[in-house]
Parts: sequence; C-alpha cells; structure tokens
Amino acid sequence: MSSEHQLIEALAPLLRRAHPAVRTGIGDDCAVLEVDGATLLLTVDAFVEEIHFRRDFAPPRVLGSRAAAAAISDIAAMGGEVIALLVTAALGPSWTTDDAREIATGIDQRAAAAGAVVIGGDTTASPGPLFLDITVLGRIPPGARAVLRDGARAGDLIAVTGTPGEAALGLEHLLGRLHLTPSEQARAVARHLDPTPRLREGRILAACAGVHAMIDVSDGVARDVGHLARAANLRAVLHPDHLPCHPALDGLRTRARETWVAAA
Repeated sequence: MSSEHQLIEALAPLLRRAHPAVRTGIGDDCAVLEVDGATLLLTVDAFVEEIHFRRDFAPPRVLGSRAAAAAISDIAAMGGEVIALLVTAALGPSWTTDDAREIATGIDQRAAAAGAVVIGGDTTASPGPLFLDITVLGRIPPGARAVLRDGARAGDLIAVTGTPGEAALGLEHLLGRLHLTPSEQARAVARHLDPTPRLREGRILAACAGVHAMIDVSDGVARDVGHLARAANLRAVLHPDHLPCHPALDGLRTRARETWVAAA
C-alpha cells in the first residue's frame, strides 16, 4: 500500500470536477462550500483500531472523545465554528453494546464542548477491529474568512499553538519504548489521549490579516509545515530550539534532546 500522501496524490486528480458551490476541495484540512451566502466547512476522519488507537490504552469513552477531537481540529485549522457531527461505527464481535454507548458518550461530550451536536450516522458490523468515521460540518461566521493552506508568503513567520510533541511522547511511553518520569508521563499521556482542538485560537488567528495560512498539526510540525510550504511553492526553515516546551517536559528536553526534538 502506498503512503497516505501518495494515495491522495494518486486519487485526487480523478475527483477534481468543478462545482459552483465548491470553493476548496481536496488538498486542505476541510472542503469549503459557498451555499446561499454561507461558507460551510466539511471534513471527515477515519479511526481504525490497531492503526490509530489501541483498546488497552484507554476506556471506550476516552477513545470516542479522542476521535471526535481529532476530526473537529480540522475545522479549527480553517478558523471555523463546529455545527454538527455524523458518525459511522463498525464494531467487531469483541465490542459490546455498553462499549458502543461509552464511545457515543465520549463523542457527544466532545461535540458539546465544541458547541456542536451529533445528528446521526451509520452503524454496521466489523469482522474484527473497531472502525470509526467522523464527519464534521462547520461554518465560517459572517464577516470572517476561511484560512487555507496555500496562502503562505515568502518571509512569513512559522508559529504554533501549544507545545507540540507531547502526544507522540505519550504514545511512545504507552508502547513501552520510552521511559518518562511520573510528571512527564502524566502530561504526555494526557495529551495523547485527550487532545484539544484549537477552535478559539483558530478563530482569533483567522481574524488577523497577517495570518496567511493555517494547518492543524496531526502528523508533526515538520511534515505539516511541509504541506503549507508545498501548497504555496515555498521552502520552510524550522529551528528546533525555538519549539515551545511545557515545563513538565523540560527535563526530558535537557537529558534526551534528540528524542524530544524528534517528537516535537
């Protein structure tokens, strides 16, 4: 199987027919639609057991919340507001109805925190692993703008919200490949299992004329900044020492700098 990026590049040219309502299609965090004067955002994220999460790492409610947070983050990356979620769930034989209720509760709680509602979806069976597919509908408030990936300009400053790398460190700890102190573990594992969509920050940044492009960091700063650079036919320079670090992980950055930089 090709990498995700290679697969998208292979399929995208087949799916780029023009439509008067579609302002931005494949290639950004969300599709942007102009419908009767309203700017709508649509995105979808898939989550597959043993690919995107491990069942033994967290209870079903946490897994549902985490999946919804990752999908909602795409709306934040455009400077948008979340309206509603649609959820498709394929449950394997080892997942019970009670598990499904807990997953649904986690998704609904995350939607509520974003000011949105779950309005439906689909359920089916799986021969084994759990599969979740979350579609998010958002909008750009009247008078605001959707910030796309391709607007970066030569000389722009690269900035990031939060402290990147923590979720990756938390995953490495859960997999038993990295030893963290108790305080480091608490911070990193929480960030892996409970990510925060930057909805407020996205709207604030979108209101700043000097912000030319945005993306959510789902694959790491270097890879996602690369998406911004390629979209604008530019090159980007990153300085690892300038990446922000939470005080709880400052000791790790000191004693294992390469590990911290790779994660961030």
